[in-house]
Amino acid sequence: MQQYDFVEFLQSDDRPWGDWGRIISDPGHCLEFTGLAAKALLMMDDAGLAGEAGLVQRCRELLPEILLHNFNNGFNRLHGGIYKTFDLISRRPIDGNMPW
Repeated sequence: MQQYDFVEFLQSDDRPWGDWGRIISDPGHCLEFTGLAAKALLMMDDAGLAGEAGLVQRCRELLPEILLHNFNNGFNRLHGGIYKTFDLISRRPIDGNMPW
């Protein structure tokens, strides 16, 4: 796995869950998460509810990196879609489904 990889499933001990030598990622879910997290942080910041300033600054640094990394994991340059599932071990799409 690489820095900023987004794991779809965790085991009860918080380790990534995998099957058949794969660790599954859903790049579209990651893109949704980063957008929602950014929006929530902006709204909290505007309302004075962001709490510790270090958290907001850290998220401003990390969220774009997470978004770009996972977009690149899932983007099919030939057809212009985002793969539903991506294997974080082989660094390849699991199937051709592109609902995003």
